[in-house]
Formats: sequence, structure tokens, C-alpha cells
Amino acid sequence: MNDDKAELSAVQLARIAMDEARGIRFSRDKRMLTRYPAALPDRSYDIPPGVTAIRAMAFDRCGKLERLRIPDSVKRIGNFAFSECTKLTEIDLPDSVTAVGEYVFCNCTALKKVRFSRALKKIGIGMLTVCRALKSVEIPDCVTKIDAEGFRDCSALTEVEIPGSVTEIGALAFQRCRALKKVTIPGSVTEIGFGAFADCPKLAEVRIADGVKKIDRLAFEGCVRLAKIHIPESVTEIADDAFRGCPCAEAPEFQRLLTGKLPQNKTT
Repeated sequence: MNDDKAELSAVQLARIAMDEARGIRFSRDKRMLTRYPAALPDRSYDIPPGVTAIRAMAFDRCGKLERLRIPDSVKRIGNFAFSECTKLTEIDLPDSVTAVGEYVFCNCTALKKVRFSRALKKIGIGMLTVCRALKSVEIPDCVTKIDAEGFRDCSALTEVEIPGSVTEIGALAFQRCRALKKVTIPGSVTEIGFGAFADCPKLAEVRIADGVKKIDRLAFEGCVRLAKIHIPESVTEIADDAFRGCPCAEAPEFQRLLTGKLPQNKTT
């Protein structure tokens, strides 16, 4: 039976009624949590079982919440749902979650750990932007797209391994990840987007697998420690400013590569 159409139990309805008495708002059918008041003093909150959706901005600027439990009945999370929850330290997206909006956890500056749903197909636009405490992340192999600004300004992120399921890395996806030292890009990715890894001053190791076809404008701009990179045979298009400000771009071999005169050994 579709969970959205199944009747909520008396226990579930009673729990929601208790939350409503505290000012937490739900849709008429009680399936969507629409607003959690930022003024509530609680440091933790369990979303009631039976809720299937979290409305856009439902927890926006709830700066007191440190812990939040999302039940496995939730399928959809709206834009900016948890933005600026500045004390939230950990989030677990259950495998029931299939759709996540834009900037869902943006400016959650204390967020250290995220577990993604195994049913999630993409890291949405700005999903974790400015999550400055996030040091590591495990992207599951169900994800096919890392959308624009997905991890922008995650300034504590040191390393990321992109799974072979990913086919697209969007614009500014990892821009200003200032602690990022190493990244592996699988051959399933056909294009590294505009400014995807720009302004990552500690990025010194980039592994691009055979299969990648295009490196867009400013993709690695300002990666001042990137002195050496291997460009696989599959790459047919590199924007002339893709590596602007990177030491590797100064090498004569790299300049020949940009003009279409690929040397036998493409490691510079």
C-alpha cells in the first residue's frame, strides 16, 4: 500500500496532536510537517512517524536544534528545509528519502556527519553549502549527479571520493573547499563543470580517470598547490582557463595540450 494513502494510526495521530499543541504545524492530512517554530527551546526533535514530507523552510533558522531524527516514512524534503540550523551536528537521511530540494542543509555550520539515503539519485543544488564543520563525506553509489554548489564552502572537507555512479559534477560543486587535498574523479563523469573545484588552495592531488570528456571553464582555478595532473586520452575539450592560477598550467607540456598538441606522456 502507498504510505501516503495509508491511514495514520491512533498513536501517530496522538503524537502529532501533542506536537501541534506546542506550535509545530502539519498539513491538514498530517502527512507533511510544514513548520517547526524556531523559538522552541528543545535541543533535539524526533519527527513523528507517518510524516512523509518536510515542507520547504520547515526548520529554517532553528538555531537551537542539535539533533534531529527523520523517520523512515519521510520521502520528500523541500528547499531550505533545514537551512541555518547552526547547531545541528549530525543528520541521517533514511533510505525512504528519494527527493531532496535545493539548499536543504545550507549554512548548517556545525554539521559534522551526514549519512545519505541509498535511494537518493543526486546531491541537490547547494545541498551542503557552507557546512564548515564537515570533514569527510561518503557519497553512496546510487548518486548519479552532484549538482551545482552541492558542497561549496565546506571549508573543513579534506578528501572526497566520487563513486563510479556519478556522471555529472555541476558548477561550483566543491568551490572554496579550502582544506580539500585530494579528489578522485571516475571515468563515469563526462564533464567537470564550471568552477567545480575552484579556489581549493590545498588541493594537490587530482586523479581523473579515462572516460572524462570535458573540463569546463575555471574548473580548477586558484588551486595553487596543483603542480601535477594527469589528463587522460578521453578528454577532448579543456577550457583555456580551466587551470588558471595552477602551477601545472605553466608547464610547456600542458600548454601544448591546451592547443591540441597532446604529448605522448600527458603528466605535467
